Amino acid sequence: MNRQFYVNKYENEIKELQFMLIKEAESIKKIKELHDIEFVQAQNKKYEEKKKDKENKINDLRHKLEELEQGNLDEYIKKEMNDNKTEKREKEKLKIEKQKEINKIKKEQSSISNNFYQTGKKSDQENRKNKKDIFKSWVYYNKCLNTIPEYMLRNLKEMPNNKGYIWKGIYLFGELEREKDKNTIIFDKKKNILIIHEWNKYEYLIYHKKGKEKKELQSRTLRKIAI
Repeated sequence: MNRQFYVNKYENEIKELQFMLIKEAESIKKIKELHDIEFVQAQNKKYEEKKKDKENKINDLRHKLEELEQGNLDEYIKKEMNDNKTEKREKEKLKIEKQKEINKIKKEQSSISNNFYQTGKKSDQENRKNKKDIFKSWVYYNKCLNTIPEYMLRNLKEMPNNKGYIWKGIYLFGELEREKDKNTIIFDKKKNILIIHEWNKYEYLIYHKKGKEKKELQSRTLRKIAI
């Protein structure tokens, strides 16, 4: 039974929460120097709520450390370790299934590419250029498939078909049935910003969202053909 692992885990979590409390206290101190009373009051209320939540978490962790030292969490640790083993096996199974699907897509794409190479040849020069462009796109497509983040694959399984992500220029749509009369929404995560593409019957909208801030409309374009 590896109690020390959990001792280190809980102590590190306490240190992290204490560090966050210090940083948040410094931030609210600067905010209180502003002259916008309504804004300061709103931010202070949020700060107090977050502070109370973190302090409660610290107390819970300290209580767990006491319980740990007394051996009262041995059964909990044993159960968590078993759960972790089960979760690891499930992840390995999901990884294998994902690789099988990727291999299947590769095979299908390879077949499509090979068929394309054999048709529509207008000239040797044009054909060589087409082959080169398609092969580069095919290589890029398969390379991107192997780098799709786990959270995207997981979320796509629970997303309707009118929502999804853009990953390295490739549009990925949800696996569930499309939501009737709902807009199409695609998320494009950049380094410091989330770009949200949204289509309705008449318009194409682009929003930007930074962190937990509200999304801001960047552009609105009328669609030539209403759907």
